[in-house]
Amino acid sequence: MIRRIGIVAPEFPPGFGGVQAYSFGLCKALSAFGYELTILVPETSESFNSNSDFVVSPIKALKLRKRYDKELIKHYDVDIWHCLNASYAWVSEFHPNVFLSVHGNDFLSVYYPTARLDLRERFNFQFGARLDHWLGKKLTKLLIASTLPNCKRVFANSNYTKQRLLAAYPN
Repeated sequence: MIRRIGIVAPEFPPGFGGVQAYSFGLCKALSAFGYELTILVPETSESFNSNSDFVVSPIKALKLRKRYDKELIKHYDVDIWHCLNASYAWVSEFHPNVFLSVHGNDFLSVYYPTARLDLRERFNFQFGARLDHWLGKKLTKLLIASTLPNCKRVFANSNYTKQRLLAAYPN
């Protein structure tokens, strides 16, 4: 029986936008159904002011890098993970029950390159920032392609997004 759901939400209120609204609405609905939620958001997120209808406080801990977030995510004992960005499909490498919501640019033009190497910071590489971001996007797309088939379910926010996902990642 599923009781504990982990949510990986790189985009969450108080930020504004459709993905943030989707993330909040999903968490609010799951909470209302009585599921125990663990909501992980970026460590740089602004403070979230919950209201009386929403009693779960997000944990500000995601670094938006696989090498850091992997151990963080493994730390939590949940029945399933629901990742709200294609860049986190890699959670399916070590957890058998991963659900994934995709929105479009999270897989078409990766904006959270979780496979980023951080060349400049790690190796004092002078030209690292732009190269690292470009390379990180490429590596993240490869990571999505290799781990997407492991996800239990993939939810697209529209039929158009579904078709674009199937075209970009046919396996």
